Amino acid sequence: MLNKAPIKYIYGLIVVLIIAVTSSVYYSLSTLLASFKLVEHTYLSIDYGNQFKTTVLDTEKNVRSFVLTGNTQFFDNYSTNSHKLTLLLKNAEEHVNDNPIQIQLLKNINFSINLWLEQYVVDLMEKRKRLVAANNVNDANIIEISNFLQSSVYRSSTENIYAKIQSFIKNEVDLLTVRTQENYALANQTIIFIIVGNLFVIICSFPLVSTLMRYIWLTGGRSHLQERLIGEQQVQTLADNVLSFLSEYLTAYKAVMYLPDSSLEEVKKLHLVSTYACARKQVPHYITMGDGLLGQAALTPQLLRIRDIPSNYLPISSGLGQIKPIELLIFPIFYQNSIKGVIEFAFFKPVSTIKVDFLQQVSLIIGAALHGAETHQHIQKLLEETQVQASELRSQQEELASINEELEEQYSTLEKQYAEINRVNTTNQQLQALNRSIESEKQALALASHYKSTFLANMSHELRNPLNSILMLAEIFEENIYNNLNEKQIEQAKTIYNAGTDLLSLINDILDLARIEAGKLSIQAEEFILDELIEQTYQKFSPIAEKKGLRFLSEKAKDLPYSLVSDQRRISQIINNLLSNALKFTHEGEVIMHIYQPTVEELSQYQSVVKTKFIAVQVKDTGIGVEKDKQAIIFEPFQQADGSTNRRYGGTGLGLSISRQLANLLGGFIHLESEFGKGSCFTVYLPIHLQSTEDNQADLNLATKISAPPTETHMPDSLEESKISITTTTETNEYDKEYYFTHRKILVVDDDKHNRFALQLLLESKKMQVLLARNALEALQTLEDNPDIAVVLMDIMMPDIDGYEAIRRIRTQAIHRKLPIIAITAKTLPADRDECLRAGANEYLSKPINANALLTLLKMWLNNV
Repeated sequence: MLNKAPIKYIYGLIVVLIIAVTSSVYYSLSTLLASFKLVEHTYLSIDYGNQFKTTVLDTEKNVRSFVLTGNTQFFDNYSTNSHKLTLLLKNAEEHVNDNPIQIQLLKNINFSINLWLEQYVVDLMEKRKRLVAANNVNDANIIEISNFLQSSVYRSSTENIYAKIQSFIKNEVDLLTVRTQENYALANQTIIFIIVGNLFVIICSFPLVSTLMRYIWLTGGRSHLQERLIGEQQVQTLADNVLSFLSEYLTAYKAVMYLPDSSLEEVKKLHLVSTYACARKQVPHYITMGDGLLGQAALTPQLLRIRDIPSNYLPISSGLGQIKPIELLIFPIFYQNSIKGVIEFAFFKPVSTIKVDFLQQVSLIIGAALHGAETHQHIQKLLEETQVQASELRSQQEELASINEELEEQYSTLEKQYAEINRVNTTNQQLQALNRSIESEKQALALASHYKSTFLANMSHELRNPLNSILMLAEIFEENIYNNLNEKQIEQAKTIYNAGTDLLSLINDILDLARIEAGKLSIQAEEFILDELIEQTYQKFSPIAEKKGLRFLSEKAKDLPYSLVSDQRRISQIINNLLSNALKFTHEGEVIMHIYQPTVEELSQYQSVVKTKFIAVQVKDTGIGVEKDKQAIIFEPFQQADGSTNRRYGGTGLGLSISRQLANLLGGFIHLESEFGKGSCFTVYLPIHLQSTEDNQADLNLATKISAPPTETHMPDSLEESKISITTTTETNEYDKEYYFTHRKILVVDDDKHNRFALQLLLESKKMQVLLARNALEALQTLEDNPDIAVVLMDIMMPDIDGYEAIRRIRTQAIHRKLPIIAITAKTLPADRDECLRAGANEYLSKPINANALLTLLKMWLNNV
């Protein structure tokens, strides 16, 4: 009995010890399980934070996409994400209701999100809708929205949200760290209790310990994985971190990771993004969805385990050799029912169930992280594209802003009319009426230009008729053919003749200007020798310079071409104008005519593209010069540098304008350099070979707006054409001794009595028998009555029947088919001469008639009769 009592006590003590150990272990395990629940709670809180971040990223992406593209699908996605955010915030607040700090942080996040939506997003959405409704979407509006999305104000609002979400996640991660450490401490404490306890307790508690160790391994892995995923990472970096961690944690010896091809809306292929312990060249870079085990695994979220490895499978290599894997795991990663990636692991040993469970638990975490990284990367790409587009649009706007001011002025009136039409909401019919009115105004302007040209041509004709009489009579009186005038009277006749010649020059200038403005001045391009033109010009102006006491130099470069293909007459006219002005405005010193071939660099200062070779004729003088602010206006018609210039030096101010426009017609231009009081230098640049005169004439109206220099009044056409032989007074007197003038009959046909009188006086002084006719009918009758008429002077512009028709009728008579007929007209165009010759005239003279030229022609034809 005595022995039994201690034994009972011992058994009782043992039972008490067992109960105490069991209670301690139970308490410790209960505490640890509670701590595990807190860890689970923290993981869920972190997951809420990640969902906040992902959803806000999706919302921002849809906002940007909608306001920049106007696609309503993005607006629908935005509405869905906004609702989802509201639910997430509500659920998260209920989840962390035991943590006042996190609840306050969630309220701040909610406030920042609502502020962002109400203050910026809603306004942007409404603005985009209003622009679409008003059909007012343009580059400027898009740039404005894009600039606002990139502004610091807008970005600070979104960055504030992300910062608060990151604070929420960080708090939970810190809490997770603390709770995990507590778990480890409790676990160690529990293990100590179990070790100290009796073997029975250990044996009985073994399943619980096994579960505990399993849970610790799973939660620890998830915690370490979360640490690898924290922060904004690029997809490549995130994939490398995920693959390296999982391979090391699961003790996989090879692994590859594929991600879907995000460039396509429908995922058809997976591309290799990361490898572990194997070279990229050893594995395929692309896998087609549904192809092979890995492609098939990407179609469903189920993890695949393969134990029967094919013999040709890639071996696992190390420094000591190679070995084939025992088991493969193909791990598909899904998020929101969309494939985000596939990982394939190779193991030396069979894979335990805990590793499979771990992969299934972290699948959603990895999927959310990959989705967030893709979204962030997509937003960054959209932002970069938006910045590029904004830059391009700004460049386009700058180009549009630099539109020519002259073009704006031309259209300003039309824009004001359109603005007035829009203001009063006029109809399309009113717009069409306005357009018709504008077209009518354009036609009226064209008609006015035509009337002006016609008026000037008619005025030229009307002035030439009386001028013809004045010049002929003045020339007859100057020659004193009756020897009844004294020297003073002869000098007065000479003054009348010179004044008439000046008036003729003015008429020719005005007529040339009218032809140019009307586009009717023809350019006759032909080859001519350059040295001959230079020599003729020098011979013409040397006496003038010598008379004024000026030194006149002609300089030629050595590399000049032998000949030019251009209109020699017009080039001569330009050079004559420049030299005339230089001699006129130079009182002492010199005038230099320098001809050279300009370099490409010199031409590039005035022309953007140099397509052909040029020569330059430079006229430099030491005259009065032109002030800087007057150098532009002297090229305008009827303009001179100063009103006093006209009074002091004479001139009409037409020469420079005509010279400039002639240079443009010839494919060239004129440049002026001048310093007031020191002299001027005019340089005319002309192509060596004139390519197309038609193009030059068509571009005249535009070309005349560039630049050019002075003008000399050119010889009238009648005087230039009389170069056949303009005789001196002495030679004219010798005609009296020649028999072919004496008593020869000549018929003068002209409706102007002054012209008839002047011609009669001139011809009768040569002892010719002059018959007069006032019109074509009288002329025909006179010819019929006097078949012995030797020559006819026929005026072209006559009433009823003009000179052309009169000549044609004369030529129909057999007796008069060879009768010399000289046409006389105030028209001076080359086409007028051709028309006279086609009608049957033998020669052509333009009014006013040069007496010597007329007598030369009469001598030639009377000699042939």
